[in-house]
Amino acid sequence: MVLIKLTQSALLELIRTSWSRYPKEDMGSLFGYKIKNSGLIYVVESFNPYLETEKRKADCVKVSEKTAFKSSWTIPAIEEHIGGYHSHPYVRKKLRSERRTAPSNTDLNDFFESNPDSISLILSLYPTRGYSRLSEDPLRISGTIKVSELRKDGVTDKKLHVSIAAHYWERSTGDRGRIRRAELEIVPKDAVEHIFNNNHAY
Repeated sequence: MVLIKLTQSALLELIRTSWSRYPKEDMGSLFGYKIKNSGLIYVVESFNPYLETEKRKADCVKVSEKTAFKSSWTIPAIEEHIGGYHSHPYVRKKLRSERRTAPSNTDLNDFFESNPDSISLILSLYPTRGYSRLSEDPLRISGTIKVSELRKDGVTDKKLHVSIAAHYWERSTGDRGRIRRAELEIVPKDAVEHIFNNNHAY
């Protein structure tokens, strides 16, 4: 069993930076630490988005080797580089939530080639006029959140549909292995309720 624990502050920053890049894709490195217990637990405490690259599209980010290395530096005494994240800024609302957060073929190749011992978070988001209550199962968290944006004429409220899922690479004897869904948990446990279920008198 692989469990990824995502701190509230890291989740909020992931949503914030991914929305700031919308409708283009966001990408970056994840930092935290690993706990070997009955299975393997990754704790995501912070991240670093790739800021230097300008070659962004809705379905990819072209990252130079130099940018990737500079964005992955760590302070070994307190953290490890444990993986990466990217956004899927899809507008195809007909896709089910599990498809919006599923790795593409490019994701699969990049994941294995970069570091098969790391984890990957995929965050899908898009603006919406509707409302979906929080759906929290062990493999995916999704729902609608309310955000406020600063504009020249004041503050504007907006609703975003957000889905997030975690993946890891399972090694197999004799082949390159395969990608698997990991269980996902927001810590502290009541944080996800506050983020997704606040101010729903729209």
